[in-house]
Amino acid sequence: MRTIAIGAIILLAAAAGAQEAPPLARPAVTVLPFVDESPVQEELPAVPGMPFDPEAPMPWLADGLPGLLELAFQRAASINVVPRADFALALRKRRGLELAADTPLADVTEVAAREGITHVVGGSFYKDGKDLEFKIRIWPVGEEIAASPELEAMAERREELHHLAESMRESGEEMRELMADTSLSWDVKKTRAAEIKTRMDSVSERMAELTAEIASAVPPEFTVEIDEERLAEMEELSAELHSVVTDPKYSAAEKEARMKELRARLHAYAQHIAKVVVVAPKGRSQEFAGNVEEVFALSEAAAKYVLSAAGAGAGAGLIAREPTADLGAFKWFAKGTARYFTGEQISFFLNATQQDPNFAEAHLMLAEAYRKEKNFSEAKPAYERARELADYYPAAPVGLAALARKEDPENVDAAAYLYNEALALDPSYAPVFDGQGGMYFASGDYEAAREAYEKFVAVWPSNKDGYYALGNTLWLLGKDSPEWKALLREAIENYDQSLAIDPDFAAAHYNLASVYKIFEDVDNAIFHYRRYIELEPDSPKRAEIEETLADWEAKYGPK
Repeated sequence: MRTIAIGAIILLAAAAGAQEAPPLARPAVTVLPFVDESPVQEELPAVPGMPFDPEAPMPWLADGLPGLLELAFQRAASINVVPRADFALALRKRRGLELAADTPLADVTEVAAREGITHVVGGSFYKDGKDLEFKIRIWPVGEEIAASPELEAMAERREELHHLAESMRESGEEMRELMADTSLSWDVKKTRAAEIKTRMDSVSERMAELTAEIASAVPPEFTVEIDEERLAEMEELSAELHSVVTDPKYSAAEKEARMKELRARLHAYAQHIAKVVVVAPKGRSQEFAGNVEEVFALSEAAAKYVLSAAGAGAGAGLIAREPTADLGAFKWFAKGTARYFTGEQISFFLNATQQDPNFAEAHLMLAEAYRKEKNFSEAKPAYERARELADYYPAAPVGLAALARKEDPENVDAAAYLYNEALALDPSYAPVFDGQGGMYFASGDYEAAREAYEKFVAVWPSNKDGYYALGNTLWLLGKDSPEWKALLREAIENYDQSLAIDPDFAAAHYNLASVYKIFEDVDNAIFHYRRYIELEPDSPKRAEIEETLADWEAKYGPK
């Protein structure tokens, strides 16, 4: 059996909310690519329309399965699709990692918990001739996991692993500087290189101890995976570095080239040490098997299983309509979804639409890609074609509404018509309420914006941006009116809710501090201004904030 490990991590956020929700309250869903580090390689056909070979290796399908499952979720009731770009930004901000095939699962689950997401769904895909097999696992992520003493202890050990990896990197840099120092004698270099190697060996031993401690302490409801080969390779690096520095058989040029290679490996390990140890909750699994031609039906079956297991409820039924009968067109589409962040996706989606002009989802993704590139003139006809072909997707009229707002910001009626069209298709489609709120806010109709944002957080209660936008709306709604202070206190509640989801949401800290300043609540204002500066040290507002803080501290004493 040829194995193609795959990208399918789906994050589902909680659906419970304090406010009364429209008829369909939804968990939020996003699909993230999580692919094996060495998938089978295959070249795309040179010309669109070449015969599809079901016997060929299919990394295109492995790459594109997250996008296929995402389509299945978009065709379901009772979910909201979270843009993968949003999670990628959160992952970069919180862990300094790019969303890629080898992003450590432990980091994904950690950031997911901080983003108010309650489930991680992992997928794998296997191919044996024409037969496919999907395996789905669902892992819960939430406060009950974060509060576990065992997991907190493991988190501390993982943090120590990060520090040790950084120490290894610094030792490698020290070896390089030692080699380049022409003022030292050969004997001194050998002595110092031996000292550095001893430190690196000690670090390697401690890393091995930590991974063993994690493996032995993991609670029974969790699973741990340790990359023993990577650990062994890290232990070998110190010996290789020492050899390069001290072995006289290497020329200066050879030493420089070899040292550059070893330092690059050390740097990579320091950046991605979490790949050595992955701890994740155990979860239920399910297999979906069939042949290549059944890929759409299999993906929908997998999506239904995921939604049911994650508690989406009876409203999670899918629209029974295959995206395309042309697997060659889907091949291009899958490649486009896999490359959505690379700038190459437009050509792939174009090829998909050329091979199957009635492939509605390819037109929709093409429109989204054009819009992402700010090519609005090309985005509009693509949205219109998707809207014509697939009258069951609210995403197309919502996209057209966004374009209408850009074309004529003052023409609220045109966008409002399209938003209402989307709501007729799906009365709980959260992006509609987000778009309506932004439209009315920009036009100064804060009462209408408030109503839209209240619906937004009702159907998507784990979305921090909804509470933040609602807080901003309340701030401006009754300014200079007798009710303003009461509305500001409501704004504080919404900013607090946003920060409960994301404690590092800098903009919410800044606005919260500014509201507390209006109330002359100096202690709270100082706290949130300081948090804002910590999170946004390069902000152009920093000088003004620090001046305000200095004045307050001089007036009220140290806080």
